[in-house]
Amino acid sequence: MATHTARKRARGVTRTLRIDAEVDEALRAWSSREGVSISSFANRALRKHVEWDVYADRFGFVSVPEDALARMTAQLSEEQAREVGTWMAENVGPALVNFWFSKASAQEVVHTLPRLLSRYARLYEFEEREDTDRIVQVFKHSGGRPTSALLEALWRTMYRVVIPAAIETEIMDEAVVVSFDKAQVRGPIRRSRNGALADHVPA
Repeated sequence: MATHTARKRARGVTRTLRIDAEVDEALRAWSSREGVSISSFANRALRKHVEWDVYADRFGFVSVPEDALARMTAQLSEEQAREVGTWMAENVGPALVNFWFSKASAQEVVHTLPRLLSRYARLYEFEEREDTDRIVQVFKHSGGRPTSALLEALWRTMYRVVIPAAIETEIMDEAVVVSFDKAQVRGPIRRSRNGALADHVPA
């Protein structure tokens, strides 16, 4: 079973920018501390801004220490956690998909959205594997059973709009495994006339 590779990167572009002296000083300090070039560090920061920050600001995302988030989730019952996950998918998910993937295919949503939330929101660690027929996604965390229930409800509900077939899930104390038929992930995302996401209706 092969690990799904990252999307093809665009070729580099040379661009001249004027930046504040304090920003340049901070760039030099942090790039030295990280052991990377200034160009690499700046590109990483800009990527985060265009891939996440501009959207996170629109939707009111806030930064919360991982330990604090795990502690808050641990106060929920599994049923309450599932209700939160479903609410997130139904109320925040469609807006995120419309902003990030306004013209994308179902494949882009399935492969890219979990990675963005893992990389920037840090809700979990994400792994994806696929073979000839199936895609398996693993969401690892340290928040206990309630967090697993929340993530299972979140992704089951989110994927309803891009995968018409049944989705299989397995919940563990510190991980959720989601798997589905690769052939079912195809075509454009279905939207209603007003542009909102529309659930797949099984044939």
